[in-house]
Amino acid sequence: MAATLTSAFREDPLFAWLFPDPATRPRRSAEFLEAIVESTAGHGGLVMVSPDYECAYLAYPPGWHGESAEDNALDRPGLRDRSEAVGTLTRLLGQRRRGLPPHLYCTYIGTRPEAQGQGRGRELMAGFASWCDANAVGFYAEATSPRSLALYERVGLPRLGDPITLPGGPHLQPVWRSPADPRTRPRPQ
Repeated sequence: MAATLTSAFREDPLFAWLFPDPATRPRRSAEFLEAIVESTAGHGGLVMVSPDYECAYLAYPPGWHGESAEDNALDRPGLRDRSEAVGTLTRLLGQRRRGLPPHLYCTYIGTRPEAQGQGRGRELMAGFASWCDANAVGFYAEATSPRSLALYERVGLPRLGDPITLPGGPHLQPVWRSPADPRTRPRPQ
């Protein structure tokens, strides 16, 4: 899964901001995403992969208020020098989620570049949309690129408020899908 996500986020603006040196970015992104996968799965998160491992998806379940997967990545010796950037990312993402109705929090979804545009991401997200409806919870994520935002909007996740702006970095656009119950719709911040 980490290899799939590393490949998927190779050119992503968030990862270019987190790991600005292009020479070390692939190795550091892989180490970061390995920690994310381990943390998410180890703390009761939802982990899904397409049968061919071309697309992977990670999410925290509703009510998760524990340490973020990004915080756990800082336990890796090769990532400690990025603690300020990771801490800023974690803080800004947490602030935006605060006060939302119960929701599944998609931390990372990615498809290997050679498999993009074939519907794998949509297929995985459709399963989680059904799960959210059945459990009367919303679905929240942050789009890290125009391409990911377009995917989220195509599958029915409109923008939620203004983008999150990382200092000297990209804009992450929060998206939200309410479950079938309209009382769970959040107000944009």
